[in-house]
Amino acid sequence: MAAMEALREGGFDAAVIFTSYKQSALPAAYLCYLAGIPLRTAGSFEGPGSLLTHRHRYAETVPPRHESLRGLELTGALGFPAVEPQMVLEPRPEDEDEAAEILGRLGAERFVLVHPGSSASSRTYPAERYALVVEELSSTTGLPVIVTGGPGEEDLARRVAGSAGAPLGGETGLGAFAALVGRADAVVTNNTGATHVASALGTPVVTVFAGTNPPEQWGPWRTPNRLLTHPVPCAPCYKRVCPIGHECLTGIAPATVTGAALELLAEGAARGNGAPRRAGAAW
Repeated sequence: MAAMEALREGGFDAAVIFTSYKQSALPAAYLCYLAGIPLRTAGSFEGPGSLLTHRHRYAETVPPRHESLRGLELTGALGFPAVEPQMVLEPRPEDEDEAAEILGRLGAERFVLVHPGSSASSRTYPAERYALVVEELSSTTGLPVIVTGGPGEEDLARRVAGSAGAPLGGETGLGAFAALVGRADAVVTNNTGATHVASALGTPVVTVFAGTNPPEQWGPWRTPNRLLTHPVPCAPCYKRVCPIGHECLTGIAPATVTGAALELLAEGAARGNGAPRRAGAAW
């Protein structure tokens, strides 16, 4: 197996396996066992046998703690010193260069970034509603609105951008996308990876959060944010496809999303356009 051989060649002393909710650590633990990694630890609700050398049971709290803190709980159980629980992401110089080239081509110095996609339809705010958000943000702020998307989301980016935004669906890799997020005045997205990229770069983010997961555990972290939810009795459902009408998202009006973004933009302006979030970032 290529993955096993790659791990074996790495000569690792330990494997720390992070999981969420009911995700099993055992497939990854088995791979690490076959690769001969001597210390293997994870939070596990299953009986791991010899696959894990150190089994951890997470502290149960209500509401659940943020996933960043749960990860540090696991490393702390191994004796690693406590660290400041701040997400950190540094795009490479070549990613910053690609982002600068894209922004130069678009003539965008300051801009809002909208990322409408998600790996699960249950966590995806409707495209037609995002299109209204893009249109209103563009007309109200006068700022360019860049609509990003991963591979296969080119059509989604075009539909959401409409005539008011600039679609970049499928045009960047993760590195350049992160560099764009770091330069944005604000990001608008779902409870998906873009929220966590914004958190790691200190970029203000509006997260339209579906009822799929606990927002306390998976929401924005330590960055200016607006976390938008609509309470429903079936939350958290942990489903990838909503079978009953998606009320947790359709109950959030586009005007609410736009208003949240405008609030973050106003707060950023009050802090001063020159206030840096990280090296290379621009307000």
